[in-house]
Amino acid sequence: MFDKLPSEVKAQIFEYLPSNTLRDIYNILPTADAWKAFIANKLYRHVRIDELPRWDRLFSDFGSNATYISSEELKKLASGEIEANVEQLEFSSDSDLIDVRDSYPDFLKSIPRITFAGCEWGYESYQYSFSTDNLTEINVEIDWEWRMTYHSGWRGIYFDELPSNLEVLRVNLRGQEVQLRNWPKTIKSIEIAWTKYYITRLKNDYEGESEDDSEDDSEDDSEDDIANEDDYMGNALGWELPETLSRLSLSSCSKEGLKLPRRLTHLTLNDCGIETSDIVELELPKSLRELNLDDNPIKDLTGIDFPPFLEVLLLARCDIESLKKVVFPGLLVSLDISLNKMQDLEEVIFPNLKVLKLYRKQKIKSFQPADFWNKKIVIPNENRRLSVECIKPSCIEPVLSTAELPESLEELSAVRTIARFQQKIDNKDFYEAHQTLRTITNRYVKTSQYPEAIDLLYQGLSILATNKEYGSASDLILYLIQVYGEAKIKCSNEAASKDYKWKLIDLISLLPDSDSSLGDVAKNALAWSKESSLSKFGDADLHHLFGSKFLKAIDSQTTEDEKYKLFAVAELHLILGTYESLPIYVDYLFFWYQEGGKSGDAGEFIARAVINYTYLKNIKFALSALEKFLSKYVASDVESYSKVDDLYMFEKLEVLNFVQLLLATLTKVNSGEKYLKLYQHYKQLLVSAGLAPLVEYLGRFYFGLNLGNPQGGNNMLANLMGGLFK
Repeated sequence: MFDKLPSEVKAQIFEYLPSNTLRDIYNILPTADAWKAFIANKLYRHVRIDELPRWDRLFSDFGSNATYISSEELKKLASGEIEANVEQLEFSSDSDLIDVRDSYPDFLKSIPRITFAGCEWGYESYQYSFSTDNLTEINVEIDWEWRMTYHSGWRGIYFDELPSNLEVLRVNLRGQEVQLRNWPKTIKSIEIAWTKYYITRLKNDYEGESEDDSEDDSEDDSEDDIANEDDYMGNALGWELPETLSRLSLSSCSKEGLKLPRRLTHLTLNDCGIETSDIVELELPKSLRELNLDDNPIKDLTGIDFPPFLEVLLLARCDIESLKKVVFPGLLVSLDISLNKMQDLEEVIFPNLKVLKLYRKQKIKSFQPADFWNKKIVIPNENRRLSVECIKPSCIEPVLSTAELPESLEELSAVRTIARFQQKIDNKDFYEAHQTLRTITNRYVKTSQYPEAIDLLYQGLSILATNKEYGSASDLILYLIQVYGEAKIKCSNEAASKDYKWKLIDLISLLPDSDSSLGDVAKNALAWSKESSLSKFGDADLHHLFGSKFLKAIDSQTTEDEKYKLFAVAELHLILGTYESLPIYVDYLFFWYQEGGKSGDAGEFIARAVINYTYLKNIKFALSALEKFLSKYVASDVESYSKVDDLYMFEKLEVLNFVQLLLATLTKVNSGEKYLKLYQHYKQLLVSAGLAPLVEYLGRFYFGLNLGNPQGGNNMLANLMGGLFK
């Protein structure tokens, strides 16, 4: 039947097929088939070679529709074995690009658009090893601790060193007193978000270094800056944003001194302390199409002259008390006024909206307009979707009872806490509340209303956990995972699935670290993630969460044997986690070494991390773990050492010396002979330390050496992995 369809219809069908299906079709088609080339161009037009685990969470508009491909597929594209035009490539680590660059030097240069999303050290590695002429998008996380360690306290992010053709820059700053300098002239979109720490100095190079600037470098002045920025993390004083900028997003940034480019079409100022007077003073660009002012202390919108072409206005979680006499722009189609302080909507004149959101707490059910008993509510005849709690007049949202809604409205969302559930919580009848939540959720699941079921569970679980009803909360988390499976929700960071994954992580985070149910929750959550994750071991963010929680729970164990068993579980999750897992893991290894009175060879502790990461072929994490451990060890008043080619050599710490030499050898290609000599030199030490089978396996794995028992060391990681899903 498919063969008889017109070609243009077939082409449209292929446009909507998922990448895995397209790949299967591509593999079975003969080489001469014209559709094979068509599918190849569709499949490989926009690709990524590794997971981009954080950026679509940090920045709301970062959503990748790229096809995930293996390093082998990338090589086939580069060699021409797969004939396709790659128009955009996304990556977070350059490890898979090195072989391609060396073997096919023109391939990466031929790709029009390349996107980087990762940590600053990953960007620097790429910057120094590859041409950046076609790097058009950078999503970089700036880590204060990493900068202090590797740049001797260098605080500037020098934008004049970024690619000349860069169009999109997203920066997540995790540190304090970082300078932003010299914006590239090609920039069209800038997003800055601050995490955990305060950023107090942001300026342009041409302003020069003043005496005040130098004083800011002192520790005391830095503390004063922090004290003066209690609510908003970043300070935009002195910024000179390019006039060509069309998108600007600032989160947790001080409003002081901010000057907006006049050509902006999209502006986000989230949690920036914006008040009514500031909106006037900012002089919003007339060209704005979308304005997000969520999480700001805005009490009144009277007298605000909104841009005339504004189509989307977000004002959720502000302090708005009334919308009377507010003049909304005539072209506005979507308005979010959720979680504010309005008691009614009398005398409010809405434009021809299509979407109006005024959430209170939670959406739970959909009804047709005819279901309403309260005649005071004027519902447009063309309303296609209306979300409220129930149809009884006593339960209707008070703000709705006075609203005259526009005829153009297509979607109305109004939510309240579930009355029965909340009443039982208020009466401390937690068991009944638990059962009520399950009962209502079951109704949704049976009718395949999965989004409603998940929203209901999320809100109810949060309330139960807040009231320390962890037994009920953990039971419902397991039920939520079951609902995810039934709804065929995937564990991924793609736009359609990311919210579900992070809802689950949020809920698990509410459980105590020592909760007895965490083991079962971990097994079920990872089994679910394993079904769709790009990693065969499950989702890295989930591993990070469980590893961190299990590690914190070690002190609650009563015997040393119980503590070690729990550490082994935590360690497994951490090595399979994210880059954020690494410092947690290394810090504990060093703490473990110190707790033992600093006796013995410190190398036996860091060897765990290095061997674990090298088993996973994660050399970068192994190097970073070793560097962090050594920096702590050297700073702890240890015995004298000599430094040779960036290696710390200790007279009495043979294992620590060996671990450094091992990693130095593994990072070099064609070093099999050197590895063999290293193994033979330290063999007796490795046997006595119980490391011989592991090192022998690495020799076989990396260099094909004939070392030891062919089965020795092979099953260490596999055996540990099996325990996660039993």
